[in-house]
Formats: sequence, C-alpha cells, structure tokens
Amino acid sequence: MKANRLKTVGLAVAGLVVMLVNAPAAHAVASLRLTSIAPDGSTQTITIVDGDALDTYKAIDGVITYHGTVGVWTINVTTGLTKPVSGSASYPGMDLNTINSNIGVQGAGDLIIEFSDTDFTASSWSSFVNAVGGTTSFTSGSLAFDTYYSTGNGLFETSLGTSQLITSQSFAIPGTKTVTEFAGSEHGGPVPSSSPFSLTIVATIHHDAAGVTSFDDFLTVPEGGSTLALLGAGICLIGLSARGRERE
Repeated sequence: MKANRLKTVGLAVAGLVVMLVNAPAAHAVASLRLTSIAPDGSTQTITIVDGDALDTYKAIDGVITYHGTVGVWTINVTTGLTKPVSGSASYPGMDLNTINSNIGVQGAGDLIIEFSDTDFTASSWSSFVNAVGGTTSFTSGSLAFDTYYSTGNGLFETSLGTSQLITSQSFAIPGTKTVTEFAGSEHGGPVPSSSPFSLTIVATIHHDAAGVTSFDDFLTVPEGGSTLALLGAGICLIGLSARGRERE
C-alpha cells in the first residue's frame, strides 16, 4: 500500500512538472517609463504599468496615464494608448501623447519617455508609419522620436539583437520664438514575419533651459486607413477626458 501511495504521489508530481513546463509564458502588460536626467547627471526613473496604482485610468485596459513629477521635470501629464482601446494585435495603433515641463528648475534637463506593449502578431502589412507633431515653448534644445520592434516580445527592448529600429526622427528647437512647432512622419519596416513581437516608442526631450514641450506620437501600419485609426484614438482621448471631468 505504501509503495502504491508513493507511486501515485510521484506520478502527480511528474504531471505537475509537465504542466508547468508546457504552460504558456505570462504576457507582459503595456507600460510607460519616464526617465529624468538632471544637469548634474543624476537620474530618476518611474515605470507605470497598465492598471497599477500610478495609472490614472487603471480600470481601462489599453490606457495608461501618469500625472506627476519625475526628477527635474516638475509637470508631466503623459498618456499611452494601445490595444484594445487603440488598434489590435494584428493592426497596431500605439499613441503616445504628453505635456512636460522643467519650469522652475535652473539649467538644462533631459526626459526620456518610453511606451511599450507586447504580443503583436505578424500580418500582411508591409511597413509601419510613425507620425509625430507638437510644440515647444520658452527654450531651445532638441527632440528625438524612435520606434522599435522586437521579436523577443519583451517590454522596452531597444538594443540590437532581437530588436530592430523602425523609424527615427529628430527636430531642433531654435529658441528664437516663444512657441516652436514641429511635425513629421516616416515609414519603416518590414513588419516582422514571426509572432509575437513587441513595439516600443521612445521620445527624448532635451531642454537647454526651463521650458514646455508637448507632442502626440502615433505608430501604426499605413494600409487600411491609418487616418481613421488616428481619428479613433483622438475620440478615445476626448471621451476619457470627459469621463475624468465627470468624476471631479
């Protein structure tokens, strides 16, 4: 009897091991990451995961909003939209929009904003398109917007290897006017042929002095009406803002 019980327990343990080995890996949740770099080189990084305590819209999957300070950046209102609110696994529609200021801080400042999501699937799309536009006030400096995919399907994967740079755009802030406007779009690809893969938007803001920068950065695939996708994302933002006002 004892031998039979031991055999039964052994079979159960073996079965459990097989289940754990064959179980699908846990999927990462869409995330925002803001990194402040002060003039003296000191840094602070805040990571906001969709639905966590730092996410203003924690009850809505696919929407991440952070309000607060990050290092020398005293004002930050940053929102990332992704599936299922914007786009889908086979039709990416990632939207990063933000307003950031280091007013009240002496000297320069850098802010790196990253928005990343996983589990996108290969499809018939031949390329991506990244459209960005915004304004900067009261300062000079530079702006850079890079997008990446990674067949490693991990968050914030932007290094060479499994990751691939999709698009790269940069803008100078001359500081000769109170408000400087910037806008651009770029196609890049190809779309990965294997699934799943992750996508990451990286925006780098450099202010030579205190100032304000705001922008909207949209990454999608160009075929099939990306204009409609942009319009849909805008409507989502309007609805979320109205909901926020109703709660106040």
